Amino acid sequence: MSTNDLKVCRSLIKQVRNIQRKIPAIKVEVVTHGLGVELLFNNSRFSNVLKAMANKGIMLLACRNTLNERGLSSTSDLISVARIIPSAFAHLIVRKSEGWSYIKVGF
Repeated sequence: MSTNDLKVCRSLIKQVRNIQRKIPAIKVEVVTHGLGVELLFNNSRFSNVLKAMANKGIMLLACRNTLNERGLSSTSDLISVARIIPSAFAHLIVRKSEGWSYIKVGF
């Protein structure tokens, strides 16, 4: 997730819910970077929905490189269920090498 576009955010939530409904045991990670990290901010309009999704096993990940670029050294700006990864791209590369599927969100 690399955008803060509201339509894309809504689409992401819908898609993840649909996937989880059809395949309840699936592991899903939402990897955010760039403007997409705003999805995981405390003041995000989606924060309550995301917390509920995390409580159902969805991992919400924020890129440390992006946070550093934005001058956010503390996790206090992020919702409590968000986790920080060192690099979004490196994380995706590792996951792909482990056999995970990659689905780009957006239009």
